[in-house]
Amino acid sequence: MKSMKNTRKGFTLVELLAVIVILAIIMIIAIPSVLGTMTTARQKSFCEYVTKVYMAAESKYMSAQTLGESDIGSSFSGQFDAKTTVYFYNIKTDLGLENVGDYKGYVGVVKATTKHPKPQFYVFLSDSNYALVSGSDFFYEYTKEPTSENLIDVDDNYKTALQAFENAIDPTTKTIDLSGLMS
Repeated sequence: MKSMKNTRKGFTLVELLAVIVILAIIMIIAIPSVLGTMTTARQKSFCEYVTKVYMAAESKYMSAQTLGESDIGSSFSGQFDAKTTVYFYNIKTDLGLENVGDYKGYVGVVKATTKHPKPQFYVFLSDSNYALVSGSDFFYEYTKEPTSENLIDVDDNYKTALQAFENAIDPTTKTIDLSGLMS
């Protein structure tokens, strides 16, 4: 007499296809959510780093002013107009933010005057994903913490603008010609 045991080993093709379809549906639902969360986290991290850069620039500037230093320790300076000089801090060399990953940028400081009793800080920062802008301007004036609305995706146009900015820097005189950049 033969044993009537069913000695089935493994899965049928239909069972495997059902599992694959269920996993595909879960992935279709989950991937956009995960990618959205990752994008939001990257943007928040970038915005927090902008605040860190601003605070370092403000501290360095205020320290120089308190000590009565005429040179505020910037990498280079330039003239917005005949009356306004802007001093630029490089985030890596001037602000002591050596461990900056792929962040690249500068902080422009317009010294306090009788017309503007507080110094104005302009942050110019980017990484491989985002750059900070204020409207169509090249620099973001730091008056409040940035949000994702102040961020743009880094593209070839932005990289060209960054290169034009860096090409305008004269390392021998430590100045930058802003006339061609602001037009």
